Amino acid sequence: MDAPKTAAQPLDALAAALEQFLSLAARPLAVTRVGRDRLEVRAAPEGDSRPLPVLIAQLVTAGARDHVRQVDRWLGTGVERVWLLDPSARAVTVHRAEGSPLWYGAPSRVPLEPWWPDWGIDLAVLFAQPGGRPLVRLGGDERVPFRRRRSA
Repeated sequence: MDAPKTAAQPLDALAAALEQFLSLAARPLAVTRVGRDRLEVRAAPEGDSRPLPVLIAQLVTAGARDHVRQVDRWLGTGVERVWLLDPSARAVTVHRAEGSPLWYGAPSRVPLEPWWPDWGIDLAVLFAQPGGRPLVRLGGDERVPFRRRRSA
């Protein structure tokens, strides 16, 4: 019998997929959980500076519409992307500083653009039971095994 699904599991699955992917990226980025409903992806701090997130993923509840002001504030401070994850709708709305929001519903795949346009998050897997692998290569091979870089 499957374990009961909690509302935060899609965010947990997204964090795990992004951490796995970012461990391979040349640019040192870190995934940080902020409370139980948000995660942020940002460059590693240098000295006393704390870089702005490049991506914020916020878990939203059905019927909540008060995120618009917060999204505008994040984008206005220089955040490149804000993803609003709605598990009840099995959907993600991607807010971009340079354009209108984009809506993706399962079984769509959300590309990790503008950073890695060949990679994406499979929403059918993200919103399914725990244990799936939501990170997929877009086009070509469906799933690509990960290999960690070897330390020199």
